[in-house]
Amino acid sequence: MITDQIRNIEDINERQMALIIRHAERERIKDGEFGNEVSLTNHGMEDAEQLGEILTSYKVNRIYTSPLRRCVQTALCIQKRLGENIDVVLTNQLGNPGFHIQDAELAGKTGLKEGFKKIYEDFINGKTPAGWATAESLRTEALDFIKSKTTEKGLTLFITHDFLVAHFAFANGIRTYDFENDWCSFLDGVMVDCTYKSILKFHNPGLAPVEDETGWYHIDTTNRAIYPQRYKRTFGYYCGLAAVTDYNSNCFHIDTHGKRIYVENYAFCGNFQEDKCVVRDFENHYFHIDKYGKQIYPENYLYVGDFKDGIACVKQQNGMYRHIDAWGRHLNEKEFIDLGVFHKNFATAKDANGWFHINMKGEELYPERYLLIEPFYNGYALVTKIEGSKLIINEKGESILCVG
Repeated sequence: MITDQIRNIEDINERQMALIIRHAERERIKDGEFGNEVSLTNHGMEDAEQLGEILTSYKVNRIYTSPLRRCVQTALCIQKRLGENIDVVLTNQLGNPGFHIQDAELAGKTGLKEGFKKIYEDFINGKTPAGWATAESLRTEALDFIKSKTTEKGLTLFITHDFLVAHFAFANGIRTYDFENDWCSFLDGVMVDCTYKSILKFHNPGLAPVEDETGWYHIDTTNRAIYPQRYKRTFGYYCGLAAVTDYNSNCFHIDTHGKRIYVENYAFCGNFQEDKCVVRDFENHYFHIDKYGKQIYPENYLYVGDFKDGIACVKQQNGMYRHIDAWGRHLNEKEFIDLGVFHKNFATAKDANGWFHINMKGEELYPERYLLIEPFYNGYALVTKIEGSKLIINEKGESILCVG
């Protein structure tokens, strides 16, 4: 519950905290309708007043609310206990349509047609349903809006709707709601600490890189620092490890308790993928390390990319690209001017004549060369011919459709 989250932060009145919560209990919305005029139940109004009573123990600055009736009623019930000196401000960013909606009419049609359960499931699986906002916009514009309104120490309330809370929480890595078993209940939601100069997305296991006046570090979902050290820069957790840069510009990785996991220092550290990580040493050599900080093969490269499905691209000292496996062995004997990662058994490659697709053996799928190509998507790829026209081709290289 949101009240439990509030109580877990001892210095909450000294921090700039945003509470993004769903309205109180409402009347039932009829099937096929959006319920814009639905009111709170008597029980919902009582619950909202009770929340207001709890919040009298804290410094509350302002209440922002969706202009829809049930949200305004919630805000006014909370204000009733806090006092009329607490302003209630209506904003369409929180509803009608809200910052989780890009096109209200289209989003409404999509929701009624597909069902709102599917809308949310598509969203958390990386799809953007028609008319709905992207996860990226909820990480940028929406978060910027919340932070711009949360500029004073204490609590700033944002009364809104369940889907906005759920979409915002997922996009910013705060939590993932379960539509069937653990949905956002009435008067529940999430908190965002806007005290920080910078706050990045939460990553599993619920940790986020933040910056304040003391430096960079990581916090958990209750906004507690998970270790006392401060860094020049911190990054997200991947495979249970996070890259950090100290004030001497040394890069290394720490675990979820803040403990350094190896003694080596690097000029650059990437993020662990498949238990391997890209690093650059102080002689500008690129290579991959394991979770103990050890180089997994003897070769040094001009550049290396992340591993995907056990294969990575590397740029050799001669300037040519190759694929290597998880042990650093060459996947095949072919070299290329440029190279992409494998996607569904095929990769993009470039020779002196242009771009094309190859198989795991490094063999071309077709003789044609292109100015630009994309990876295959369910058997088809978009390519740009040398003169600029665009085609859809299949995995045999056959032209299926001219698209401009």
